[in-house]
Amino acid sequence: MNGKSILYLPFPLSDSQRAIVSSDSKYIKVVAAAGTGKTETISRKILYSILEEGVDPKEIVAFTFTERAAKEMKARVYAIANSIGDQYLIDRLNSMYIGTIHAYCKRILEDHFSYGDYVLFDDNKEIAYLLKVGWKLGINKYENSYTRSVLQFHKTKNMVYSELIGEDDLKSNSKDFYEKFKEYGQYLKQDKVMTFSTIIHNAIVELRKDPINVQKLDLSYLFVDEFQDINPSQYALIKLLVSSGARLMVVGDERQTIYQWRGSNHKLFTKIDNEFNGVKTMYLNDNRRSTKNIVDNANFFSKTIEGRFEDMIPSRPENYPLIMRSFLNEEDEADWIADTVQDLVSMGRLRYGDIAILLRSVKSKGKAIIDKFRKKEIPYQIGGNIGLFQRDEGQILGMFIAWLVDKEWNFNGSIVKENDLLRRIKDLAVGIFHLNLNKINDKDFYAIKEKVLKGVGKNSYQNITELFQDFLVKMQFKNLDPNDPLDAISMANVGRLNNLLTDFETARRIGGRSASWKNDLIALYYFITTYAQDAYEEAQPDFDNEMNAVLITTVHQAKGLEWPLVFLPEMNKNTFPSSLVGKPQKWCEISTNLFDVKRYEGTDDDERRLFYVAITRPRDLMAISSIEGKESPYLIDMNKSCFGIPDLKSPDFNAERKRESPTLEFSPSEIIWYLRCPYMYRMRKDWGFQPGLKEEIGFGNAMHSVLRNAVALMKEEVIPVETVIKESSDRYFHLPFAGDRKHNTLKKKSEDILDKFVREFPEFLSNAEDVEYRITYRNGKVTLSGRADVVLSKDSGHAVVDYKTSKNVNTKEEAEIQIGAYAIGLMRMGRKPDLGKIAYLEECEVENIDLNEQKIVEIENKIENIIAGIELKKFDPNVSEKCVDCDMRRLCRYGGYDE
Repeated sequence: MNGKSILYLPFPLSDSQRAIVSSDSKYIKVVAAAGTGKTETISRKILYSILEEGVDPKEIVAFTFTERAAKEMKARVYAIANSIGDQYLIDRLNSMYIGTIHAYCKRILEDHFSYGDYVLFDDNKEIAYLLKVGWKLGINKYENSYTRSVLQFHKTKNMVYSELIGEDDLKSNSKDFYEKFKEYGQYLKQDKVMTFSTIIHNAIVELRKDPINVQKLDLSYLFVDEFQDINPSQYALIKLLVSSGARLMVVGDERQTIYQWRGSNHKLFTKIDNEFNGVKTMYLNDNRRSTKNIVDNANFFSKTIEGRFEDMIPSRPENYPLIMRSFLNEEDEADWIADTVQDLVSMGRLRYGDIAILLRSVKSKGKAIIDKFRKKEIPYQIGGNIGLFQRDEGQILGMFIAWLVDKEWNFNGSIVKENDLLRRIKDLAVGIFHLNLNKINDKDFYAIKEKVLKGVGKNSYQNITELFQDFLVKMQFKNLDPNDPLDAISMANVGRLNNLLTDFETARRIGGRSASWKNDLIALYYFITTYAQDAYEEAQPDFDNEMNAVLITTVHQAKGLEWPLVFLPEMNKNTFPSSLVGKPQKWCEISTNLFDVKRYEGTDDDERRLFYVAITRPRDLMAISSIEGKESPYLIDMNKSCFGIPDLKSPDFNAERKRESPTLEFSPSEIIWYLRCPYMYRMRKDWGFQPGLKEEIGFGNAMHSVLRNAVALMKEEVIPVETVIKESSDRYFHLPFAGDRKHNTLKKKSEDILDKFVREFPEFLSNAEDVEYRITYRNGKVTLSGRADVVLSKDSGHAVVDYKTSKNVNTKEEAEIQIGAYAIGLMRMGRKPDLGKIAYLEECEVENIDLNEQKIVEIENKIENIIAGIELKKFDPNVSEKCVDCDMRRLCRYGGYDE
């Protein structure tokens, strides 16, 4: 199959798409308007570069803005490869990278710069961490509350990294902040923590140390999607990555730059023309997504955005008048939206999941619609960072924590405290958990509180998850039926609350800090009330696109998505544009001469770009509404000829409807979860329930790290096998949550185990060809990816090794499946392992698995059967004597725990 066939299969590309895909320019900039098929174009270009230009897939990197976008692009690339029936090509694709820039930087740091034992904190964990260390840093003075000071420091720190402000400039212009900034960096380094801002900075620093570092990445072609939303540090990384001669293709649209408040700079989309020699600018303007009126209206409005942009060209033949309405108040507006949704669904015109309601802010503008949907029993899902605490499950947790620490809770505008908290909790739990009030009384709550107050001892809680599970048992959580869709949503939201608690406790206890129940729970209360209520989204159980519910979300979160019908309510002044636009912000008293402060404050033009994103999300129909006398000035700039009298029976909502199957991605560990117990898998994987934190967590990973780095030390520093374990252990043994005493005890235990093991089996060090080897392979729409502990070279080929701390960790069947998955991946990548080795470290034993053709087929069939069960949502429990060891046993309704 030659590359030119990619221009026509599985369907012909447009002329402009074909020109881009077949271009031989080293640097290509694609200006891709909304709905013009940029994902398809990038996917075809990736395959064209492989088939026609001979680029090795392992030398291809494609950056997407979100993980969701990465899944979509990977699914598209593989779907095209499947359509041409080239299994060899499909297997080679497994070595390419498609994902976020942050995940790629993490991979670089882990694989090349000894960051394998670092923990990555997202923003939620980092805020919890900053709340812990902030007093020591002295960052409590920036605002009139501690949390606001922490948030301001976090924002300023991110800006410094995003803008690449040098330490010398920071020190000379803002010495006080500089000292806190540097000290915070030391805390992160000491606790081995990376954040979303430091991870890119660290990658740049490490790569710049020696030009050979970039060359080691073996990068031939870099693709960057949503280029208009990158910040200066990401731009610097991109330049660095292609500095050794790699080709570059960037795709974006300046009209859709909407993240300037966190550093995005659309001017970089123009800057690339001047800094890369011979950039070829190409255009995608054929809009295949939307009907003509949607496209014409967007073109009309885009003339009000600063810059010169080519019009989109509508490709679809259907056309329906758009809807613009005004109402006396928000109540009437919400009524009309709810009635319209119900009418369309009852007529069979749409499913609930085909409809989105996009708001400037769900928190400030969504209440009337949410209340109306609840009243009329319209299924909905809330996007945006307040979604979790719009649900009763979040209210129950918040009130319970408030009660434990003798604080108050704001419940729908009313202050609730003391025993009223217990009453409200039980009232809500009747509806959520089907609580039988005859089976619970206040003494059940006080028993938990008394156990918390004891604080230490054999019968105390070891972690917040244990406390949470105890509370859920009392709330009769096990009444929830996972086969009931509404109960399943509640279970998923409870799992999301478990995530919140784990985020907090991870940040609180990393570095070996022991639990201090009174202080920790007070800190948790303030974490929830001052931050988490506005930071955690509602859970999305199972597969997102199978949720048959109206999505109520923000315009920012709708970026890159589309629906047959989109409502844009609350299009009022002070909403679009926001009343906060241009408002001066505080930056921890650092000099505003160091960066473009106006870009972070926002402009009317930024608001227009956001509005443009909103009006380009619908495929078939758009309904805009406002309150009389408060209409947004942007409505004047709409193309009135595109609007008309609404006739909801006319639109053919089925036109070009996408019903793509979700992309399924698994690790071998997740496959084993399902094998053990499908119900446990669902609780952990789909709903996010977490095991509790313990000091010894990470012991197995720490031993693996010591072994992995021992191989490198022997090769690079010629350290003899007799001393290499001790040397590697001193450098790399790390337990993130263990105090000094526990850490030293387990470190000594690890050294004794590993020293004995490598003396008994020296070939695991001397014959190690690869360690922590990344393996990915794909069957149809399913991707399995993981890291084999060791690939050994031997006379007849290769052996793949999986380390197990002890024989108690896995059954032999589970270990064989894990070994087999890695072996299949290696074979797909052109290597031929014929032997598997399960190394039991504590027992100092090695068990061989003959990876003959029959065994591989047997393992592959088991994996396929497991995946089929997951796809069919077969989550029946495996009730057995092993339930006693399950982290989820207390919450299992199938007999996994006996009180």
